[in-house]
Amino acid sequence: MWVEDFSPLKRLMDGLIAQGVADAAAWLKDNPDAALGLARDIRVRDVNQAAVDILEADSRDQLIGDLTGGFDDESYGPFLDELARIAGGERRFSIDISARSFKGRKKLLRMQWTAAPGHEEDLSTVVLSAVDLTDLVEAEQRLRVALTDKEFLLREIQHRVRNTLSLIESLIGLQAERSPAAAEALNASARRVEMLELVHDSLYREGDPSKAKLRDCVEGAVRQVAHRERAGTEVLLDLSCDEADLAVEHAPSVALIVGELASNALRHGGVDGRRPQVGIRARMDPDGRLELTVADNGRGFDPADEQGGSLGLKLVRALVEQLGGTMDIHASNSGTTVSMSLGLNSGTKL
Repeated sequence: MWVEDFSPLKRLMDGLIAQGVADAAAWLKDNPDAALGLARDIRVRDVNQAAVDILEADSRDQLIGDLTGGFDDESYGPFLDELARIAGGERRFSIDISARSFKGRKKLLRMQWTAAPGHEEDLSTVVLSAVDLTDLVEAEQRLRVALTDKEFLLREIQHRVRNTLSLIESLIGLQAERSPAAAEALNASARRVEMLELVHDSLYREGDPSKAKLRDCVEGAVRQVAHRERAGTEVLLDLSCDEADLAVEHAPSVALIVGELASNALRHGGVDGRRPQVGIRARMDPDGRLELTVADNGRGFDPADEQGGSLGLKLVRALVEQLGGTMDIHASNSGTTVSMSLGLNSGTKL
């Protein structure tokens, strides 16, 4: 705590008024050199031991006198703001000031400036209390650096995982070309790996590498599957997807679910000369549940698949269960609709 005499500022303000300067606060901002002069004129009359400790002085006597002892080049800007606020009529306020201790250490102090009762006009006695924010600010800076490093590392990991998945997909595709008998199963595996690539692409592009865009996972999965399953065939895609984020642990599951269901819809839709048609709806409820619907215009769902005979459907059911969701399949002669509600807040990580 400091007890100071700010009457030199009062005398300056009175002189400005005598010269016809109506706004002393504006004059001070237009004349920043005035802060240096006032720092020499304003006197410190008394301090307590806490002030001695903050500024690492040898004794109280070292702080008595003018203000320049604890000032550095960065101190005068906030000090000028302080003077302008006082000249503007404020008599109690808080301000952050940069200072330098007598041992040369930079300090950031949050000062509470108060004109003592009875001295609101002459400013001959004011009291300043200070909180040393230096360690807190330095810790925050270290945390920011660590967070930046972490985000960079996460992006690098996402990028490398994506490249690894791309290599795996290429190897599976090469094996499919050399193994015609197993080509269908291998191509299905390659498609699933491609869904995971898509998720990592979204994670790498996002400002927050811990989140992926729902639209990337849904629309990207459908379009990639359409290109793989119906290359060269005109397909009618009806896509509606909320603008929402998915946590990194849920995004791969959602992309795989959409990819499997879209693949089934494209393979079974468009029969009897009709153009294949797939409708996708993805909506995020306020409570965090993802409502997902995939529909096609095929002949209807194969009862054997509905009982779990399809590997793709088994995978979908397992992922829905992991995400704490429910799934309903409705089949008719005009097509199949798969609807699900996924509780992403309670899902198990993939």
